[in-house]
Amino acid sequence: MEIKKKLRFFGKGMEINRKSYGLFAYLLFGVTVTIMLFSYSNLDVTVPYFIKPNSTNSPGVLSALFNLSLVQLLDQHLKFLVRNSKCAIPDLDIWDVQVKPLISKLSYFFCTKDRLLTYIVKENNETKIKIDTSAKCYKKEVECCASTINRVTENDFSLSRCEKFKEELSVNSSVFVKCYNRKSKKTMYKNVHAIINPKDVYQKMKDSKFSNGTVNPLSVLIISIDSVSRMHSHRALPETRKFLEKNGWIELMGYNKVGENTFPNVMAILTGLNESASYKDCNPTKLGCLDKCNMVWYDYRKLGYITAYAEDQMSSSTFNYHKKGFENPPTDYYFRPYMIAAEKELKAVWKDGMVYCTGPETSGERILNIAKDFISTFRENPYFGLFWMNTFSHNALNSVSRMDAKLKTFLSEISNNKSLDNTITIFLSDHGMRFGDIRYTRAGWYEDKLPFFFIRLPPWFKNKFANEYSSLRQNINRLTTPFDLHQTLKHILVLSGKNYTSEPGISCPDCRSLFTPVPQDRSCDDAGIPRTWCTCYHAKEMDTEEPIVQLAGKYIVDVIENWKKNAGTEAEKCETFTLSKVITALAFTTENYMYVGIKTSPEAIFEAPVVVKGNKTHPQLETSIDHILRIDFYGKQTCTHELEIKKRCVCK
Repeated sequence: MEIKKKLRFFGKGMEINRKSYGLFAYLLFGVTVTIMLFSYSNLDVTVPYFIKPNSTNSPGVLSALFNLSLVQLLDQHLKFLVRNSKCAIPDLDIWDVQVKPLISKLSYFFCTKDRLLTYIVKENNETKIKIDTSAKCYKKEVECCASTINRVTENDFSLSRCEKFKEELSVNSSVFVKCYNRKSKKTMYKNVHAIINPKDVYQKMKDSKFSNGTVNPLSVLIISIDSVSRMHSHRALPETRKFLEKNGWIELMGYNKVGENTFPNVMAILTGLNESASYKDCNPTKLGCLDKCNMVWYDYRKLGYITAYAEDQMSSSTFNYHKKGFENPPTDYYFRPYMIAAEKELKAVWKDGMVYCTGPETSGERILNIAKDFISTFRENPYFGLFWMNTFSHNALNSVSRMDAKLKTFLSEISNNKSLDNTITIFLSDHGMRFGDIRYTRAGWYEDKLPFFFIRLPPWFKNKFANEYSSLRQNINRLTTPFDLHQTLKHILVLSGKNYTSEPGISCPDCRSLFTPVPQDRSCDDAGIPRTWCTCYHAKEMDTEEPIVQLAGKYIVDVIENWKKNAGTEAEKCETFTLSKVITALAFTTENYMYVGIKTSPEAIFEAPVVVKGNKTHPQLETSIDHILRIDFYGKQTCTHELEIKKRCVCK
C-alpha cells in the first residue's frame, strides 16, 4: 500500500510519495545552497525581502498572506537600480504590460508655423528689437510699438507707454510688442520678448570675469521638466536620452524624491529643508518670508555670481501655487513679470489644462530661450541659473513627448557652443507623474517617486577634480536625493575657490555632496526620505479582494470623513465619501504595511500607506490624513479654495 505525505512548500500543496521524498529533499537542499551562494555574490537575483528576524513587525499579517513560491521570491528576471542591505529599488520594465497601453507618442504642436515678425539682437553691447521683413505677415504698411514690462508686485506688472518704431528700437528690459496696419490701425501681431541686459550687473561682471591662468569658478545651470520619471524619460524622450548618453552625461539611477510635489523637492535643493521645516523657517504663505529664507542662490549672488530664475505656468509655479512668492526679485534676472505678461497679453492655447502656447511661441520654449540667452550672455562670468518648465509635462503622461526633438536640439546647441565650458549642468525632474491612470499601476507607484536626473561636467573637471569625478560615478547606482543635490551646490562653491563653508543640511545632516561617496548601505531614513516616498522596500501586488485589503479601503475612507468633520464649515460643502472599490494594493512585507488605492463614491481616487498590526483575526490598521494622497485631478473642485479641503473634496 503506497503511503502519501502531504507537504506544504512555500504555501503550495504538493503530493509526493515515499520513494520521491529523498530526491525531493536533495533538490530542496541544493536550491537552498544555491540561494545562499547568490546572496553573497554580485548577481542580480538577490532576494529583495529584507525580513528583520528580531523585528516586532515581522512576519505579521502581511507576510502571513504571502505564501510565496521560490520563483516568486526571486521575482524571475528582477534587476535593481539600487541594491544594498537597506534598500532595493527594482529596475522595472519600462514597457510594463500595465503601462504600455497608456503610452502614445504625440506630435509637436505649432503655436504658429510662420516666422516671428519681431526678434531680438545684441549689437555692440546694445540690445535691439527688430522687424523681420521676411516674415509672412509683414507688409509695408506695418508699424510696431514696444512697451517695457515692469514688475509691480509678485503677481502684477505694468506696461510703459508704447514707443513706436518702423525697423528697430533699442530696449533695456523685457518688452511687450504689438504691430498694426498704419492705415486701418488693425492689430496684426503681438508678442513679448525677454531681455537680458548685461548693464544691470555691469559691476558684478567686471569683478567676476574669468582670468587666464587662474582657477575659474564653476557655473551652475539647472534645467528642469516637471513630472517626468526616469522610466518615462525612456519612453517619451528617446532622442533626448540618446543625445545625453552619447555625450557623456551621467545619470543617477537612484534619485528619489523627498516630498509630494514640486515645492518640497525644490526647497530641499535650494535650502536643504524638508517640507515641515520649510513652512516653519520660510513660511511661503506669508509675503516676505521666502526672501529671508536661506536659499543657496542667495549665497551664489553674494559671492559674485550672476543669478537667474525663470518658470512657466504662473498660476501653479513653485513659489506661487497657494503661496505668496517673493516680495523682491530673488535673483538678478527674475522672469516672472515677463511670463505673466505673456499669459495675460497674448492669446493662450491650452493643452492638457496648461498654457501651452502664449501667443506665437510655446511657454516651455520661452523658458529654454531665456536659458540659452542667459548662458550665452554670461559665458565669461560665473553664473547660477534655474529654469523650470511645467506647461508641456505636468498634467498628462504623454504630453512631454511633444517636446523631445526640441529638448534634444536645445541641449545640443548649448553643449556645442562652448557656453558650458565652465558649467556644471543638471537636467532633472522633481518627481514622476502624480495623477492619472499610470498611478493605478505598480510601475506608476515607483515612477512617481523616481524622477530622472542627469549631470554634465566641464571637459576639464575629470582631470582637475579626479576624486570628485570618481565619487560621482560611484553614486550612479546609490540612493540619492534633492538633499544631496543641495550639498552638491554648496560644494561647488568650495571647489570654485570661494571663501565659503559648507555646513551639513538641517533636515538631513547625513546627506552629502554627490562629489563625495554616498554610503552604499543607505536607507531612506539615512537619506532623509519619508516612508511615504521611499522606494527601497520591494512592492508586491496583492489581490484587491483580500479581506484585509477591503478593510483597509474602508478604513481610508473613514479617516478622510473623520477629518472632514473637524475641518470647519468649508468641508461642509463637500459630499460624503463611501468606498466604491479598491483599485490597487501593494504590500511591503519587510515593513508590514501596504499601499492601497481606492475609488470612492462620488468619484475620487485616493492612495494611502496603511500599517498593519495584530493578526489576521484581529488586524489593527494605522494611517494619517497627511499620508492620504489624492491621485486624480481635483482642481475643478471650486466650492472651496482651501487646498487641504480641496484635496479631500467632491463639491455638493
